[in-house]
Amino acid sequence: MVTMAEVADAAFLRSLPSSYYPLFDVCHILLCVLAVRKECGGRDFAFRHPTAALVSCMVSSFAGSLLCYPLLGKPMFGAFKDEHLVLWCFAIFIAVNFTPGDLFYQLVNLKPVYVPIAVLKEIYRGKKIFAGLQEGATAFPASPYLIPIIVAVLKGNGSAFAAPFARAVRGDVNASKSELMTPSVTTKECLLGAILMLTLADKDLIYISLILLFITIKLGSVFGQAVDPFKPAEEIVFGVLKGLAGSVEKSKAE
Repeated sequence: MVTMAEVADAAFLRSLPSSYYPLFDVCHILLCVLAVRKECGGRDFAFRHPTAALVSCMVSSFAGSLLCYPLLGKPMFGAFKDEHLVLWCFAIFIAVNFTPGDLFYQLVNLKPVYVPIAVLKEIYRGKKIFAGLQEGATAFPASPYLIPIIVAVLKGNGSAFAAPFARAVRGDVNASKSELMTPSVTTKECLLGAILMLTLADKDLIYISLILLFITIKLGSVFGQAVDPFKPAEEIVFGVLKGLAGSVEKSKAE
């Protein structure tokens, strides 16, 4: 039985994915496969192109490692070194797309089932950001900030950054649909979390606060009230920048 004191312990939260392996990984993979199916418009694509659909799900599920391993000087195929998780991905792909009557898909989309899965995924996201900071700092000790933050963001939201590759496998090569073109709220969360965890002193308090923020934003979208807490600040900053740019252009014209 998990107590409230344990939930409020950053070290305990970070240890959960390892202590309950492969539960958190399975939740992550399940949400990735569900996202691929949604993006494909249903399971008909998996019926028509099962290989492309499966590879797309694999890319999405192991995206963080696929992106970061080459950047850290590791073999890209190391992302698939845990063959148990590869088998889990294959099993979940079959269950989500080929269960008779689509029963499994309907089951996992029920709120009482989906919400705990989403919560575990957000706890796992915090662990991935934390691990990304450590891996980046270890691989490039001369870069105490930039590279660790980049690795942390890629590990925290790898499936979004690898989405163009996953889409390309399915024959969709629209370059405008990219996380770099339009960063999602999740990417902004990961960036904020990485910066705060790297720069502020009380890292445990920051870690717990970020996990709560991740869960709150995720549940808001699950229950139909998606919010972007970064939008007001972005509008102020970009409004000021546009105003400055406009004034400079006006003075040049005069």
